[in-house]
Amino acid sequence: MTRFGWIITTAIIVLSAAVCLLVLLWTTHKPEATIVPASATSTDSVQLLDPSTLAIYTSGTYGFTFFYPATAAITDQFSPSRGSQLLWRENPIATGTLIAQVSVAEGDVRIGESQASKEVAACLKAGPAEKMLANTTLGSTTWKTFSFDKLGTDVEQHVTSYRTMHEGSCYALEAFEPRSTVGTTTQSALDSIVQSFTFAKL
Repeated sequence: MTRFGWIITTAIIVLSAAVCLLVLLWTTHKPEATIVPASATSTDSVQLLDPSTLAIYTSGTYGFTFFYPATAAITDQFSPSRGSQLLWRENPIATGTLIAQVSVAEGDVRIGESQASKEVAACLKAGPAEKMLANTTLGSTTWKTFSFDKLGTDVEQHVTSYRTMHEGSCYALEAFEPRSTVGTTTQSALDSIVQSFTFAKL
């Protein structure tokens, strides 16, 4: 082999050894991954209610439960004068029973029920002023979901109405919040109350 051949061969061997050494160092000495605690991530913006601050409401008569902040005002007995101001649901077409109302800083949640034939027939249909949204599953029950604005009052409200048929009755679960605050929170007490609602299993 000529002198030039030996130089080329030696260069190739040295270069190959250097590449192998670099690969070996890279595979055996990887930089440690940095673990960021979940509480430090900026995407963790949903504010769930602290379970230790919740109370549970159970209706044996109507067979459902939901959780609500223990500091909230809850009413399930309505005087004739107050009952006439609060209907069993917004924009009803027949009579029904207002079962409970929960008032928190963000607004109100009301639960009502009707066995009136007109309400049963219209339960899962959008009313004239209502916009139909995607269905909502609460517990094991699918609810038709509607929204509309309640205007012409001192505090204009945005209403989300969840309605379902259960044991032959139309149930309405409605969340009322001031229009001025709609979309300003990622998870409100109203959302938590609604999401915790479930009918008892028979």
